[in-house]
Amino acid sequence: EDDELPDGTKIPKGTHLNFVPYSQGRDPLLWKDPEKVDLSRWIPFKSPPPHEFPVFQAGPRICLGMDMAIYEAKICAASLLREYSFALAPGEA
Repeated sequence: EDDELPDGTKIPKGTHLNFVPYSQGRDPLLWKDPEKVDLSRWIPFKSPPPHEFPVFQAGPRICLGMDMAIYEAKICAASLLREYSFALAPGEA
């Protein structure tokens, strides 16, 4: 049967699709200046829709380890912040 993507795009039965997260993460239609490392795009942090930033995939087959990975990242960040102090280098702000 026919299907539909989260953005409403109709997909006819039998269509072959390729999923390329590398290209999706560098799509200028989704991200302003995607090749530039710009951490300010995440401040204030607002979680993007899972289909636009598919680090852990989306839909019914979402990564089972997502919650654990996020928890581990928080523990790692807390450990680093407890042991070290960080500052921007001149000209980085």
